[in-house]
Amino acid sequence: MKLTVGLKLFIGFLAVLLLTAGLGFVSLNTMSSINRQTKQITSVWMPGVETINNINYLTEHVKQQEFKLLIEPDDTLNQGIEQDTQNTFARIDQRLQQYSGYVSSEDEKQNYESLKKEWTAYKSLHTKYVELSKEVDIVKGAGKRQAGRRRFASPSRELLQYDAEVFECAG
Repeated sequence: MKLTVGLKLFIGFLAVLLLTAGLGFVSLNTMSSINRQTKQITSVWMPGVETINNINYLTEHVKQQEFKLLIEPDDTLNQGIEQDTQNTFARIDQRLQQYSGYVSSEDEKQNYESLKKEWTAYKSLHTKYVELSKEVDIVKGAGKRQAGRRRFASPSRELLQYDAEVFECAG
């Protein structure tokens, strides 16, 4: 069978048209998959990441408040600091509860449960920390430890003076 030029052109255009249609179909499927993944990222992962970042920020705030509690000698201010810390604890608990809705895999669930246990343990340690911080008095200083530091400072000053004298003689 002899193929005419017109038939050859028709077969060529038909092949190009079929390849274009196939490529379009594959592209649409890929775009649909990308769209599904983007929706999952924006609706599940991003809010979860945002919540965890907020929890990290709040725990840093708790640490800062604990340091303030340790160095603040005024009991009235310490009560305000502790109240702020308790409010922050409540916000962290709320965020942890919120994050539980974003847990989607078994690994995430295990990590979440571990985080909750560690947070509960930390809160009980905080209570002990508050009690111990009441025993610290920054205004009075380190007491006996201060005297030991003075004893150490005296020989170190002598060594510095000696080094300075040697340096002057060598210069």
